[in-house]
Amino acid sequence: MSEKTRRPRLMVINEPDGRRFSKALALEIGRDHAEVFLQIEFLMTLSTTPIINDRLWTRDSIARLQELQFPYWGKSFISGILKDLTEGYEHIRYTFTGQGRTRKRISEKVQIPPLLDKGYFNNWGGDTTTWYALNFDGIATLTSVMIDKSAVSVAASRKRVDGKAATGFQETANPLPDEW
Repeated sequence: MSEKTRRPRLMVINEPDGRRFSKALALEIGRDHAEVFLQIEFLMTLSTTPIINDRLWTRDSIARLQELQFPYWGKSFISGILKDLTEGYEHIRYTFTGQGRTRKRISEKVQIPPLLDKGYFNNWGGDTTTWYALNFDGIATLTSVMIDKSAVSVAASRKRVDGKAATGFQETANPLPDEW
């Protein structure tokens, strides 16, 4: 068998939402942040929410994200990661230089800008479910990922709704703290 012949996979992940993972993104923004960021982006592709203010959104509570997406993490941990992704945070980025024995790992402190935006467009004022959208300006600063403009235009062809229109989707204030 030649080296280029692919061998069959020995295991198959038996989950409908098997995770994507990017080593480059994990090095750039942190492993846990990369996992949550990529999963939120995946949820946006499945979302049936309307385009609001020219943005594609997904909505989920921290409890639901923990139950369905991240059952191995606590609610406060998930909340902290989402806070970082929506407000920006400081991260220690590692890079490698050299080859063989001269290879060195270099660390530097970098500021990661907000990569997600959040909003509250719920039907009922007491509904505190948070809505998340991609922050294109923040993502543009990353080198490991880029925005697929053709996919964004396809998503934009979905039903558009003005966030303050009388459609039932109106922007509301979140009466609960982020850590709740």
